Amino acid sequence: MNELTDRQPVEVRRGDIFVVEERRCRIFHVDEDLIFVIGLDVLFIEKYDSCSFMGSVQRGEYQKENEIQQDIVYRLSEEEQKKIWKWASVFEEILSGRYPAWERMVQPRVSKRYFYDAAERLGTKPKYLRRVFVKYLRSGRNIYSLADGRHCNKIDKKARNALLASKLPAIPAESENALSEQERQLQEALAVFKKTLSVTAAYHYLLDKYYCEPKYIDGAMKMVLLPKEQCISYKKVYNYIKDNLGGLTIKEYCKGEKDFRNNSRPLTGNARTGLVAVGQLFQIDECEIGVTIVSERDPNKVIGKAIMYCAFDPVAQIITAVNVGLKNNSYSGFCDLMLTLLEPHENQTALVDVHCTDEQFPSLILPKEIRADHGSEYESKALARAMKELGIKTSIVPVAAGSYKGGVENVFMRLQHILRQTLSDCGYIMPDHKGADKARKEACLTLKDMRRIIYKIVIDLNMALLPGYSPDREMMEAGIELSPMEIWKYEIKRTGNPACITDANRPRILYALLSQDKRFKISRAGIEYVGHNLRYFVDEEWFLQMIREKAPDYEVRYDDQSVDAVYVRYKKEIHRVPLAAKREELASFKGMSWVEYDELYKFMKQNQNTHAALNRRLETEREIRKTAETAKLLQGDVKNDTKEIKSNRKAERKELESNDTETRNRLLAGMDSAEEWKKAAVVPIDVLAEKTPSTVNLPSMDELLSLLGDDEEE
Repeated sequence: MNELTDRQPVEVRRGDIFVVEERRCRIFHVDEDLIFVIGLDVLFIEKYDSCSFMGSVQRGEYQKENEIQQDIVYRLSEEEQKKIWKWASVFEEILSGRYPAWERMVQPRVSKRYFYDAAERLGTKPKYLRRVFVKYLRSGRNIYSLADGRHCNKIDKKARNALLASKLPAIPAESENALSEQERQLQEALAVFKKTLSVTAAYHYLLDKYYCEPKYIDGAMKMVLLPKEQCISYKKVYNYIKDNLGGLTIKEYCKGEKDFRNNSRPLTGNARTGLVAVGQLFQIDECEIGVTIVSERDPNKVIGKAIMYCAFDPVAQIITAVNVGLKNNSYSGFCDLMLTLLEPHENQTALVDVHCTDEQFPSLILPKEIRADHGSEYESKALARAMKELGIKTSIVPVAAGSYKGGVENVFMRLQHILRQTLSDCGYIMPDHKGADKARKEACLTLKDMRRIIYKIVIDLNMALLPGYSPDREMMEAGIELSPMEIWKYEIKRTGNPACITDANRPRILYALLSQDKRFKISRAGIEYVGHNLRYFVDEEWFLQMIREKAPDYEVRYDDQSVDAVYVRYKKEIHRVPLAAKREELASFKGMSWVEYDELYKFMKQNQNTHAALNRRLETEREIRKTAETAKLLQGDVKNDTKEIKSNRKAERKELESNDTETRNRLLAGMDSAEEWKKAAVVPIDVLAEKTPSTVNLPSMDELLSLLGDDEEE
């Protein structure tokens, strides 16, 4: 194992003092990529790669210095607090606008016009502003370093104790700093909540920004959450947001008073009522992901929003299948979702560099019942036929009864909240009148990127704790962690494995999901798509036997994504029949979907002027009849002599040959000399075809230049 990985993790925080190359400096910025330090004795700013800096600290090359804290009491008025917050916000704007080239801010002969602009905003001189800015950085970006020293009293312990015992005690620096800092964080959380309508999103925002620290673990730099006792609590954030919504509750603010009142009806059961085992029922639905995406071939071409189909098991509250594509309200989209269950999900997520286990994302499960809404694909005959063949019951929930499939709806809600929080500037459509236009201009994610994001969210949701889950007594006694993944494993041990998909039943499931709404017939040419030129043929004994039968018992189905093959059920066996390989014209259709082929065929039919062709045919038939009628009139009523047909044919052929001889002699008369005959005998036929009498012999470029040169000399 690497020597670095054997040592304890290193913690480096903003405000720590290190001796780097015999120079004392303080860290004023730390993230996963860069660490910035500022000199304490000599003014300089340098940046280091986070992993390299952490490695040097772990090897002992950079030594951490323990800073001696002094007891300081601040007595700041509200006006003074507002002032230092204003100065701190201006300094943070300067830093954010010049990241990561912060070392240039202290280099000589480099333009620092931004200090003049900031000084004008704050009503001070640029020279004083720069001095305060350096003091701010050397304090590790502690905002209370901006406090005016004339309002700070440095006192000893006895004086501090006397102040604490007085009627108006001074506020310790640590308590006031923590209180003011936390108040500002809660205000930020409230702003995030009003933007995302999610307390969890606001809470995670604070944790990620203020309560994570970088650590050097296993040779890599990682941001790790601080211990629980050092983090702000969810309850504090929730209560602060609840108390600052103008008298509305959080649900009323998120849904609106009208919707909240309409949805306040009592619910005597939940989504698990009547279910006893996992895999017994899947809730299935689809939604538009609220993110505008672009084409993978052309990153500047916007293609709208992706569609997510989802299957949800309400017993374990776990997501069992997901498919992200561009199909909405289509039986094909539902089939794509079901097909994801026929193989381990790891095969699908690995295509977008996401790895999962079967416990984190269950697969190879066939439900006994599916529950869906009144979507057109769920009420189609094709779905009813497929589910009947597979023995799966279909339940359509009543209109305006979302609680019957509230689990999958909740998945969509949580997913949209995560995307709204993380992709608000990368194509997410915010709920305002300019949201769609702004999202189209900022769109940058492709369909592949969205699939990677959705898979990561699905795995996270399947492993997250369920605070609203109601466990039974046995589950509580067993100490089961209330996460979908752990509940899934517990339920399988308790009730047994659900109906699994195996190599034996996979072909039957695949065949049931295929479409059969097109007409096919059998002929000597194979299986023909009725009315079109597509034909399918395979040189196998079963196929040849089926063609020879007068009334074979067969059924043809197809995959709507490809015209390359059809699937035939013959004598209780399923066979794949490809396009007829010996018909070269059919090879050009390979790779097309049935929708594309039908559109192409329709386009061809529209461009064919059948009326003009019919008019020409009628005109030809009229000319034929006219010629025959004329010949009949010229013949008169004389009867034909049918006895001497052979001698008459011989005489007629001699007459015809004498006429053809004239044409032959005229063509051969051009070959005057024997040399031309010799040349003609050795010239290939394709060269002779190029040198036709109609070819014009143009002068070459050299000939043209020589003609021009002669004119100039004259």
